[in-house]
Amino acid sequence: MVTGERVGGRAAEVVSFEPRDGLRYAHRFWSDTATGLLLKARVVNERGDVIEQFAFTDLQVNAAIDRALVEPSWAKAPADWTIREGTGGDVKQQDTGWIVARVPPGFAKIMEGFRKVYGKPEPVAHLVYSDGLVAISVFVEPLPPAIANMGPSQQGGLNGFSVKLDDHLVTALGEAPGATVRQIANSVQARR
Repeated sequence: MVTGERVGGRAAEVVSFEPRDGLRYAHRFWSDTATGLLLKARVVNERGDVIEQFAFTDLQVNAAIDRALVEPSWAKAPADWTIREGTGGDVKQQDTGWIVARVPPGFAKIMEGFRKVYGKPEPVAHLVYSDGLVAISVFVEPLPPAIANMGPSQQGGLNGFSVKLDDHLVTALGEAPGATVRQIANSVQARR
């Protein structure tokens, strides 16, 4: 832990999590020394590039807030918005019949079940693995008639990898390097 840095005009303590393998990103957190409030967070990829970051630039703790300033500026959803009702997306916890054969060291399964996903006619298998800092979701569904996105995908620090497994589509998704989600997706198999 490092002290003496400032974020948003406040004294901060810094905690760094450095990966011991190429299967995780480095994380750095700055917290307010007086309150423990997270002031800044940074995610760094395997090449040392910052891929995600947020920080307060100015912060007043326990300041009085005029509620009128945080009221919505519209009475109902704007006309150009699409409102979708909930899909019952809660996971029904149960054995899905799927396993990940090559879970990265330090990751453990924290959830398994079926989830209703918007646009899918049937619930999909959903398994979640975590190392205590990040989580990786694994989705297994019947192979759709047309598959647009096979292989890798990335948005900021979020990586995904989709692969065909017999008559199923497996997708691993999480805030981890592409190699990690690829390893997980490629090692999914039916439980014997």
